[in-house]
Amino acid sequence: MGDGKQNQKKDRPEEGQNGIVAGSIESSIQVLEQQNEKGILFRYELKNQTEKEKVFQFPTSQKFDYVIKDKNGKIVYQYSKNHMFMQVLSSLKLKQADTFKQDILVKDLEAGTYELEVWLTPKGETEDYRQKITFNWQ
Repeated sequence: MGDGKQNQKKDRPEEGQNGIVAGSIESSIQVLEQQNEKGILFRYELKNQTEKEKVFQFPTSQKFDYVIKDKNGKIVYQYSKNHMFMQVLSSLKLKQADTFKQDILVKDLEAGTYELEVWLTPKGETEDYRQKITFNWQ
């Protein structure tokens, strides 16, 4: 049994929102350039659709990572295994409507179907904004 006030409270916007529903941080991945002699160029984006500035903290100079998996799910390449990162605290600040863009050039694969999986590597976050895209290499 209740007095009905709980349900009424849920229908009202939270204090300070002025009736606007807050958005989220949205990630996406797309092909920027189809396969050519250089490879395939992908773009990973993270857009702040919230009403507040978002700051991501990183324990190193690395801000993202990615893997390329073959059709059987076997990892054939991982970005972080082939790169060194400075052990320095860094941050990424996204103001409202700002977008973080990271271009990824994929090259030197055998013919076949692959999956590119990209994610952000912040410290202390519950979400890594992971995105996947399937592509063919010829």
